[in-house]
Amino acid sequence: MGVFERIKDEDIYSDDMPNVIREYLRDDTVSDEEIMRYWKRAVNYIEGYTGSHGGELEGESAPVACMLAIIADMHDNRSFQGERTYINELMNSMLFMYRQNFL
Repeated sequence: MGVFERIKDEDIYSDDMPNVIREYLRDDTVSDEEIMRYWKRAVNYIEGYTGSHGGELEGESAPVACMLAIIADMHDNRSFQGERTYINELMNSMLFMYRQNFL
């Protein structure tokens, strides 16, 4: 089963997510520690962006695609210094569905 068939059954907290990330990146040189860092940072970003914390997105498969795109971007741009100042518009619209009202 390919990575895109698997993500519909996963959420961003899934125990199998490091394997999904490794398969998605298709880079055998990435260490387990890097995978875990990417995963943690992407989950933190998604939780911060949506205002969801403590597993509130558990059982939701849509954020997985966003998480994988965020991780791929981090991996592809790992040599750049400084903070990224943009968010991909597709990820923005997908994650916006999960944002909580901050009022």
